[in-house]
Parts: sequence; structure tokens; C-alpha cells
Amino acid sequence: MKETIRTMSTLLLMTVAMVIFACTFTACSDDEMNDNTDETLFLRPLTKNLFGIWKQTNNYMLQDGKWIEDPIPEMYVNDLVFCPGGIYYHNVRREDGKTYMFESTWSADETADTLKVNGEGIRLGGLTENEFIVLDTTATDHATGEVLKGEFKWVYTRVNQPTKTAYTQLLGRWQLQKRFQEQDGQWVEVTQDMPDYCAREYDMRGSCALYTLTGDKFETKRYSGCVGEIAKWGEPADILSQWDICSQARVEIRLCFEDENTVHIYHPDNYDSEAEKMVPGGHKDVFVRMK
Repeated sequence: MKETIRTMSTLLLMTVAMVIFACTFTACSDDEMNDNTDETLFLRPLTKNLFGIWKQTNNYMLQDGKWIEDPIPEMYVNDLVFCPGGIYYHNVRREDGKTYMFESTWSADETADTLKVNGEGIRLGGLTENEFIVLDTTATDHATGEVLKGEFKWVYTRVNQPTKTAYTQLLGRWQLQKRFQEQDGQWVEVTQDMPDYCAREYDMRGSCALYTLTGDKFETKRYSGCVGEIAKWGEPADILSQWDICSQARVEIRLCFEDENTVHIYHPDNYDSEAEKMVPGGHKDVFVRMK
């Protein structure tokens, strides 16, 4: 079966946890279940009962009148975070390891049992306290880009927090602590050209703000991007691909996490992209998470 029936649709592929938990997540009691007499159950109101964090757990395709499961790869992550106010966040880790987040708008239509995401309709196949189902007649094969026709079903299960990915590890504000240069195989701290203050802030919309203060000059640059999760902790091989929101220029930064609160970000002079290897003489910055 084609791989890409795992995803809700291209529409829905377009969460620091403290931001998520700032949303007020509530669920109705069983008494608020509607009086449907068929097998499909919908907790009412849909909007209230969708608040929270949902993880895609099962995928199915209808074949010869039967729903046939298409297992989700272990690497793949597709989390949805529905918040009051018509905002939801998407936490994704693709099969190639790239991770990212973004923000969209949403609303629910109680009469049609549909969601509207960025104004486009999504059919619901059911909603209980801990599970909701999405139905569609198309899916995309991400390996080939082929659009598949048929009947597809995606099952989401309520969870307490989003799946940890390389991108969610970056959420929050990080302050530059030290800068190093590689000399004769050793990292030596350097202070030349260090700004008075420098911080990076990553948010659930998938964007990064870079704040720099040098003397009386304060600058802010904003980027969007994703993190390629391709390395073990402590190895400088995770790649942060950033796009300058204004110029759309792309920059790839190699990084590694020393621990939950310390990240090493390597300058471009530390890596030969053509040879795909680290080179001597480059620089790296050490950022610590701000409380």
C-alpha cells in the first residue's frame, strides 16, 4: 500500500510545552454525548471536545468494503494541538527525519460534522473523549508526490503532551553564553567580535527570532525553518535549515544538544557542505536555555 495514506492531507501537514498548556483544555462528560443511533459517535459541541493535543496513531484505506490498516513508521510523527480562539499548531516529523511546527486556523461545523482548516473543509468520521477520526477521498504519496484516490481514514488519539522532536527541543529562548574556535583539534574560547547580548527564540509557529545587541545597536532577524533529526545527542550533525522570512535566503546550521538546556550551534566555516564533513578552524556558539 502506498506510504502516504498516513497523512491527513496536504492541507493538514501545512508542539515549549508551556505554551501548549496555556491553552485551556477541557472535555465533556459522557452525558454530553449526542443521541446518535448509528455507530458513529460525536461528542458535542465539537469545538469544546477537540481542545487539546492529538497524535496520529492509525491509518486505513478502504478496500473491497473493508478498512485495511497501513502501519505508521516509527520515525513518523503527526501531532495536532487545538487551542481556543481558532488556533491550532502542527508538530511534524517526516519519514526523512525533518522536523518542524507551524500554526493554522480552525473551526468546527456542528451541522456538517466537519473541520475547517485555513478555510478548507475536513470531514470527521467520529469524535469521542480520547479519539477522533478524519475521512478523505484523496491522499498523497510523499515518496512520489502521486495523489491517490479512494476512501481513507486517519485516527488521532488524545495525548498529554506533543511528541518530542528535534524541533520541540528548541522551543523557547536561548542566550549565547560562549563562542569557541577549533585550534589544533581543541575548542578554544574566543571573545573577539562577541555581541553584548545575543539570543535565539523558537516558537510553535515554526519561526526563530534572532536578537543581537552590540553597543547601542539592537537588531532582530526572523527566520522560519525545520530541523533534520539525523544524529545522536552530542554529535554535531543535526541540521537546522533556516529561511530568512524577508529574503527567503536559506542557511543550513549544524547543531547538537549537550543536554536539555544547552545547544551547540556551529558556524558555516565549521563545515564543508560539498564534502559533507566537519573542517578544522571553524567556530561554534554555545547557547543555554533561558528560564
